[in-house]
Amino acid sequence: TDIPLCEGWNLVGYPSTQVRTVPDALASISGAYDLVYGYEAADTADPWESYNPSSPPFANDLTEMGPGWGYWIDANQAATWSINN
Repeated sequence: TDIPLCEGWNLVGYPSTQVRTVPDALASISGAYDLVYGYEAADTADPWESYNPSSPPFANDLTEMGPGWGYWIDANQAATWSINN
């Protein structure tokens, strides 16, 4: 599946059948994004999770992308995100 991303914020679904780490899931747009947000309503203490590729791993609380979830991706340039099931 190919998803075109515009520069700036993009709200996208994750149309895969497999859970992947954020860097693995976004490998096709490596270097083309600055931040990713996910929202977990069941986590009432901290529902927003984020992943910044420039931050050390311990600073990222969004570690995986899962089937059927939606994410905000801040693209620093137009890109096409390719997802393999």
